[in-house]
Order: sequence, then structure tokens, then C-alpha cells
Amino acid sequence: MWFGTIMQGAIGFNGKQFERIVDESMDFDSGKEFFHIRSMLQDSKGNLWIGNNGIGVILKKGDELIQLFKV
Repeated sequence: MWFGTIMQGAIGFNGKQFERIVDESMDFDSGKEFFHIRSMLQDSKGNLWIGNNGIGVILKKGDELIQLFKV
């Protein structure tokens, strides 16, 4: 289960442990880019798609974070 926030990134819980995706996870410059989540979708393969306010779309595929579209 994943929760998206405006100031604290994405927080996931798999039933045993928590995982966080925050600005530092994406190597964002906190003075210029912010990980403000607007929408999230987990597809049938378990990939997490994250719509952001101002930096585009992020794909979490396994342990990899990929910035697909930069606005």
C-alpha cells in the first residue's frame, strides 16, 4: 500500500516494513525541485507510477527510480 504526500514524498508499507521515496531518493536539489505527489498508480506488474507537481512522472520499477518526463 502506498500513500502520496505533498511534503513527505511517498510512503509504502508491504505488511512488514515501510519504504519512503523522498527528495533525497531522487537526488533533487531541495532549492529547485520538490517531490510533491499529485497522483499514484500501481500497475499489474507492481510498478509504481507517480505524478508530480512540476517535475513530471516518476516510475518505481523494483528498486529503480526513473524520471520519465521532466516538465
